[in-house]
Amino acid sequence: MLGSLLFTARRRLPDFPGRQRLLALADRCFGPFVMTTRDGVRLQSFSASHMDAMLLDASAPAGSDMELLDEQIERLQPGDTFIDIGANIGLYSILAARRVGATGKVLSFEPSPREFSRLLANLRLNATQVVTPFSVALGTAPGFFDLHIAPTHTGLNTLQISDAARHAFGGDQVQRVGVVRFDDAVAPLLAGQRVKLMKIDVEGAEMDVLMGMEKSLAAGFVERIVIEITPKFLGAFGRTKDQLYDLMQRHGYAPREHRPETPKEDWQYDELFVRN
Repeated sequence: MLGSLLFTARRRLPDFPGRQRLLALADRCFGPFVMTTRDGVRLQSFSASHMDAMLLDASAPAGSDMELLDEQIERLQPGDTFIDIGANIGLYSILAARRVGATGKVLSFEPSPREFSRLLANLRLNATQVVTPFSVALGTAPGFFDLHIAPTHTGLNTLQISDAARHAFGGDQVQRVGVVRFDDAVAPLLAGQRVKLMKIDVEGAEMDVLMGMEKSLAAGFVERIVIEITPKFLGAFGRTKDQLYDLMQRHGYAPREHRPETPKEDWQYDELFVRN
C-alpha cells in the first residue's frame, strides 16, 4: 500500500526541493516495494528510482526505446534463446521467459550487486524458471573493473561516468565487478545454438561488449540485436556511434530502425540490427 502511494505521488505531484531525499528515505526504511507493471510483472521497486518509476507508469504510452524492444520480444517463440546484457532488475528477461517457455533459454547479465539482488528476487516473485542470471559484466577483455552505482537513477550504473550523467552520481558507490568476454565465456554455454534476440543496454559500454563477441558476430551466432545507443555515453569510453554501426555492418548486421538525426536521437535511442 505504501509503495503504491509513493509511486502515485511521484507521478502526480510536481517536483519539489527534497522530493528525492524523502523518497530515498522511504526506500531505506520500508523498501523495496513490490509493484506490478502494465504487463503483470511483479518487481521489487524503489520509489526514488527514475527507471523503476518509468517501468511502472502504466498511464504513460510506451516510449520509442521501450516500444522497439517490446515489439522484438513479442516476436520470440517457444524454444527460442534470448540474451539480456544489462538486465537491471529483470523486466525484459521475465517478459522474454514468458515467450520462450520451458523449452527456451534466457541468459541475463547484470553486474550491479544492488540490481542483481532485485533481479533474483523478481525471478522468484514471478516464478520464472528458464532465466539463468549472471552477476558479471561483458567487455573486451576479462578482468576486474570499478562499477559506479548511481544512488537514485538505478538504470545509469556504469564503468565510466559520462559528463552528461555526472549529476546522477553524487554520493555514488563504487563496486569492483568481474568482466568476461562473450566469445570466451558465454558462447560456449550455448554449444552453437543460435540466439534469436539479444538486448545490449550497458550505459556506454555497448562497443566493448560487441568487441568481445566479434567471433560470434562474424559467425551469425545472433539473429537480431537491440542496442541502446547514447553517443555521449559511448564517448566516455572513447567510442562513437559511427564505430558501432561500422562494426555491426562489417559483420553482416544491417540497421533497421535508424532515422534521420534529431536532437532526441543524438541523446539516446534504440537501434535494431538484423543479420543479413
